[in-house]
Amino acid sequence: MSFLNSDFFLNLFKTGVTSLVVRLIGVILSLIVSIVLARFLGVDQYGEFSFVLSTLLLISVPVQMGFPQLLIRETAKVDVSGKWEEVYSIWVWSTVCVLTASFAVVVSIYTLAYFDAIIPDSLRPLFLVGVFIVPVLSLARLCDSAIRGLHYILRGQLIDSIVKPTALLIGIFLCFYFDFGMTSLVAIYVYVGAVFVTVLSGSIVLRYLMPHELLVPIKIRFETSKWIAAVVPLGFFSSLHIINSQVDLIMLGLLDSMEGVGVYKVAMSLAAIIGFGLQVVNTVIGPQFSKLHANGDAKRLERLFMLSIKITVCMAIPAVLVHVFFGDHILQILFGDRFVVGYFTLVILVVGQLLNSIIGSVGLLLNMTGHVRETLLAGVCGLLVNVILNISLIPIWGMEGAAFSSLISLMVCNILLSYFVRRQLGVSNPFMKLFNL
Repeated sequence: MSFLNSDFFLNLFKTGVTSLVVRLIGVILSLIVSIVLARFLGVDQYGEFSFVLSTLLLISVPVQMGFPQLLIRETAKVDVSGKWEEVYSIWVWSTVCVLTASFAVVVSIYTLAYFDAIIPDSLRPLFLVGVFIVPVLSLARLCDSAIRGLHYILRGQLIDSIVKPTALLIGIFLCFYFDFGMTSLVAIYVYVGAVFVTVLSGSIVLRYLMPHELLVPIKIRFETSKWIAAVVPLGFFSSLHIINSQVDLIMLGLLDSMEGVGVYKVAMSLAAIIGFGLQVVNTVIGPQFSKLHANGDAKRLERLFMLSIKITVCMAIPAVLVHVFFGDHILQILFGDRFVVGYFTLVILVVGQLLNSIIGSVGLLLNMTGHVRETLLAGVCGLLVNVILNISLIPIWGMEGAAFSSLISLMVCNILLSYFVRRQLGVSNPFMKLFNL
């Protein structure tokens, strides 16, 4: 099989090109939002905005649990099972659970604010307004999951990747048009509004796409114990990524300064571009990993794994070179002079993303072949290393310490995942032979 005529490339072109375009547009829109907010808020207020938003996203983890993943899994199986009543009951049950947990979060935040505990005065208004992000964002995720479960993947991606950042940009424009000005509090209001538009759009699309079987009167029956048993492991696994992506910003805000949070958030936004290729490739190769493993085709599985690494590295290297050699100029031109101090932080994060691409889709490979426990163990170890190093290094080196902690924890997680891939599947990455794995 030649390199250019491989099944992988054919599948990438047929299945992945639309997803690639949608994700690329979403990345560009999100970057534009970051640039606009950072420019008009300034480094300190942008740091406050980012800190509050990261904290609320972290709080939303136990609220969402594994409900979105449960919705996708059970809805996707309905074509075979035909259990429409059970699927609709899961939708309703998940919504009730999310709203109940969200209500508890809102009450807790307002109670803490009333008793003047924990929340600083400067951030209290932001939390009091922003806390409503938790229920609205959670509902948006449920809508998106239901749409994807009905096999309308592209429509789900459009809502998540395009609608929200577009609504944010429109909200920012309206603030300037009506001369509201732009502060961290106004930015939080705009974000709440954008998430509300997202959930409203998702609800309308879901209503339009719902099959006839869900439009007739259905008797709802909750199987709470059964669904909780499914939600907990799904939620724990999916939460690791969200926690890892927000913990640096939160700990930087707690142990350093809001200025550091603002600069670090900008560096994260730019460094995330490096991992774009890996995300797109993962979208395509996941089902193929599962299929090849089920067929017992270990050789093709390893070839596909190696081919995916070559593609992601080729996509990452040009962006890495641009970031390393021109990163300070990019920060100055796009975000302003006060963000240039984040150049070294950006380089550290970029190196981490490049190494992540070189090691490849080891976590996805384990998940798609039924080795979820190993993925979970590696993720927990990586998170613990990240937290411990952040506590140790942020007081000394600030945002560079946070970036270094993120780099080391990412490597620890990937080395463990590579070890498990080698042990369980016999698939090895040449790069990881340096570690004798």
